[in-house]
Amino acid sequence: MNDPSRRRQTMPPRPARGERASRRRSAALARATGIGVALVSAAALLTPAAAADDGAGDSSARGAGDWLASQVTGRRVYDELRHFQRLADENGGSRAAGEPGEAATAALVADRLRAGGYRVTVQSVPITYVAFDTEEATETSPGGGALKVLMTRYAPSTPAGGLTAPVAAMDASRTGCTVADYPAERFDGALALVARTSACPLAQQEKAAADAGARALLVWQPTPSPEHIWRYQAPATGFRLPVASVTQKAAEQLADRAAAGRVELHLTLRARRMARFSQNVLAETSGGRPDRVVMMGAHLDSVTEGAGMNDNATAAAAVLQTALRLAPRQGQVTQKVRFAFWGAEELQSVGSASYLSRLSEAERRRIRVLLNGELLGSPNDVRRVWRGASPGSDAVSALFQDWFTRRGLPFDTVPSTSLGSDHLVFDEAGIAVGGLDAGLRAVKTEEEQARYGGRAGQLYDPCYHQPCDDLGNVNARALGQNAPALAYALGYAAHAEPAADGTFRTP
Repeated sequence: MNDPSRRRQTMPPRPARGERASRRRSAALARATGIGVALVSAAALLTPAAAADDGAGDSSARGAGDWLASQVTGRRVYDELRHFQRLADENGGSRAAGEPGEAATAALVADRLRAGGYRVTVQSVPITYVAFDTEEATETSPGGGALKVLMTRYAPSTPAGGLTAPVAAMDASRTGCTVADYPAERFDGALALVARTSACPLAQQEKAAADAGARALLVWQPTPSPEHIWRYQAPATGFRLPVASVTQKAAEQLADRAAAGRVELHLTLRARRMARFSQNVLAETSGGRPDRVVMMGAHLDSVTEGAGMNDNATAAAAVLQTALRLAPRQGQVTQKVRFAFWGAEELQSVGSASYLSRLSEAERRRIRVLLNGELLGSPNDVRRVWRGASPGSDAVSALFQDWFTRRGLPFDTVPSTSLGSDHLVFDEAGIAVGGLDAGLRAVKTEEEQARYGGRAGQLYDPCYHQPCDDLGNVNARALGQNAPALAYALGYAAHAEPAADGTFRTP
């Protein structure tokens, strides 16, 4: 970005020491936010009421939210995404937890926030990192060849030399959730080939297959994108079988050949666990009541398979822009605002859970609201506003509904549990939560196509957890509608009057 403070100009008389310090602070804010020095200095002096005079906002919480939303534009957030993509490109194509790309992203965010004048804390978060050394499958039957497989994180490895066994495909009428689905005459000693299902967790399918005597489990995801493959995650302990995923296309071909005759695979899955660290980056406003903290967060890490631009750089960039645009007015908020950039979310919200575990009970009680965002720019987007289970969450959901309703944008309200992310640990702790996403791996319906456009019968984000989740995967229109909604909710909550439930009065 251009920095107006660096343009060649006639130098004014040298200011006094105190004035020079003030200008240095303004220049730092300008560099962080991309706003010129003169604009930043003026904004820092404006209260919400004063801002009403130039159309930037008004004295109400809604006016403060509207002003902040007007600053967090899709173009500015998209420009932030370029930095995230560059860091992935420079670090092997991903920003996964425990890898250099994530560390570089955390360092960039921390530096930008410090330059914006925030008090920044970087927390080190211990994680169990998995290095995948060998992921190979070869059909040994006549005419067979190599098969792409992704080993399930935390599942056991095969023997060093791999294992060879016949493929037994699950009947289409069965889910693979119970041992009765695995007849011994076919599955005992075999590689069980099973479709993932919403009827039960992967752990239940693995246990049933192991109890039936299978030697390994191959899972696949029914999807309109049959050539895609997703890496699954097991619990840290408990799995007995090596588990890997294959594409739907490969699974269907294997099942057809297995139905016609014996098909054997040689499978080698080898991985190592090691102790590494992820990072949480936290920034707090100078102003606001410390006993009434409003938090806003998004996770920084991607999966190991890609750069993670939609998941979840879109939301992280929106949170960063919200923080930087609020920076000149951070001393004027009513509630203390804390921005959080979580590490290791893709390892099951490790960073956010670690953060909460370090707080005392009194510190937890001070957090009144947690706002979160995920996948704000899905290519085949919908608009989902989360509804938390904890007290006060309805008030948070109402902020997003207010924003979208006033703009004539359709939305659906969904339980917060419909998407696993960092907000759930706060919801379970009794903290009011809310947020939104633009859809991930589900399939768009005809009704949703009529409301949102796009293509029915296709995934909301076909590149979810895929190598193709790069900058070209981001829907700029959706990002430009959803990022300001997050900023509005933060601006409103940061300036609103308290309500009896501990949150705030709704619009």
